[in-house]
Amino acid sequence: MKRKSITAIALVALMTAMTVLPVFAREVSEDTNITGWEEDNVNCTTDVTLTVDEGGEANVGSITAGDYTEGFHDVTISGGGTLNVNSSDSPAISGGDISFEGVTVNASSNTNVIESHGEVSIEGSTVSLNGTGEFSGGIRAESGVDISGSDVNISVTGGHAIFTMNGDISVNDSNLDASSKVGAIFAESGTINIGDSLSITTPEGGHVATPPYGQGGAIYDSNGPKSDYDTGASKVVIKKAGSDNPKEDKSKEDKSSSSGESTTTNTIKTEVTTPVSVIVASVDPVTMGEAAYTSKVTSMIAEAPYGGTIEINVTSGAYLNDLIISALETRSDVSLKINVVVDGVPYVLNIPAGFNLRALLGADGKIDLQKLIAAFGTAK
Repeated sequence: MKRKSITAIALVALMTAMTVLPVFAREVSEDTNITGWEEDNVNCTTDVTLTVDEGGEANVGSITAGDYTEGFHDVTISGGGTLNVNSSDSPAISGGDISFEGVTVNASSNTNVIESHGEVSIEGSTVSLNGTGEFSGGIRAESGVDISGSDVNISVTGGHAIFTMNGDISVNDSNLDASSKVGAIFAESGTINIGDSLSITTPEGGHVATPPYGQGGAIYDSNGPKSDYDTGASKVVIKKAGSDNPKEDKSKEDKSSSSGESTTTNTIKTEVTTPVSVIVASVDPVTMGEAAYTSKVTSMIAEAPYGGTIEINVTSGAYLNDLIISALETRSDVSLKINVVVDGVPYVLNIPAGFNLRALLGADGKIDLQKLIAAFGTAK
């Protein structure tokens, strides 16, 4: 019995050890030719260039260059060949500055596909990114994204196709097809430059998502939509000047050339279909009941388009409670507009997206209408 017990314990320990063994990763500490590599994860312990020979191919699980503890390393992928990266539980490619030079890259992940703690540069390359997870983004860069002379296709489900926190996004002489349910291009603070045709600078605390191409534009700051474009677009298509693009005017002539000859300029028309960004409803907790009232308002917030506004017409019995505030915190891109008449005076209350409403909560777990009017109200 004793021997059997010892054997059983040893067997359990062995099985446990087997279940926690990490996936094998090739460690790379210098510039390396990875042509012909199959399936292995790649762990870069210093700044490196990974080369795939022209006409060759490499298939890897993920490429990771550093972490928050050890610091991040720069990765350059070049050589003219094809790199396929398929990661399930981590970014396909992550590190400091990440550069693609003259290569074909096909990458997928159920998280952010490319996650850079520096800049992302794509030059003379063909890049296809597929984010499959609920919150997957395409390119997430701390310090900017530069795409030039490249063909880039990005399709993601929950994050932005291209996102940068503290830098510029530049797309020049390239074909870009980017789509996301959230918004295709997003700059937290910086400038989005599309060739010579579009330059947008975000205000302090503002955002730019999906410039005016494709199905719509979204140019807005913390106070709501800016310019004639609306929020909520999910796709952007940018073509190289002179390419076959129905949104380009390829025959526009400038007759004022000093040589007397006509010159052709390529411009991109900003033809926009405006999606609905304001959801309007009349709600009254007195007649509906508090549970139905809260459910209605929270569901409107959850279903609002990105950067949208919820506009509600209420009675003097209206309020905001913890559940409504939680919904607004979850959707910090959504603003709230309240229309109400009190003692015969109509008021409009504009609550900006991301405002800290919890500071106004009373002991009963609600913000009553009088307090909301005092903080946000304007008599019409």
